[in-house]
Amino acid sequence: MNNNIPTLSCAIIDDEPTARYGIASYINRTPCINCVGEFHDIPSFEAYLKTNKAPDIVFMDICMPEISGLDFISNCTIDSAIIIITAYEQYALKGYELNISDYLLKPVSYIRFQKAIDKVRQYLDFKRNATVEDYIFVRSDRIIHRIDLRDIVYIESLENYVRIMTVSDCIIVRTTLKD
Repeated sequence: MNNNIPTLSCAIIDDEPTARYGIASYINRTPCINCVGEFHDIPSFEAYLKTNKAPDIVFMDICMPEISGLDFISNCTIDSAIIIITAYEQYALKGYELNISDYLLKPVSYIRFQKAIDKVRQYLDFKRNATVEDYIFVRSDRIIHRIDLRDIVYIESLENYVRIMTVSDCIIVRTTLKD
């Protein structure tokens, strides 16, 4: 194992035991990823979050009892990369509107799973290595934007979104002003 690659923590949220088992087996095959928990529904994951730090990655199904994955994502405040794993392709656009990191259709191949992990790792590395002194990075419309702080004209809160107006662009980001 390469010691230069930090270990990422992850959680699996899926009401189907077979699906949780399949993703867990992929996680076990993947270096530098540690599963901190498997959850059969959103409320059990929320209970976990009350006493534990949010994982780096959350693998989430959409159609679950009580609360759907999309409802959770649209209302959550955790700073985890969300990878949706579902059998329903019709929710993909809505997922990307909510700034998910990737959308995997069941059954998921290990190669496709690995691509999603690599994508998240690149984003997290990019985020970790950014210096806050001169610029910030924000993700909007599946694109990471580098914004020089001196170019920001104003920032406006739009409930769960923030509008960043620069001298040359207007970028809307799904986050709160507090975050």
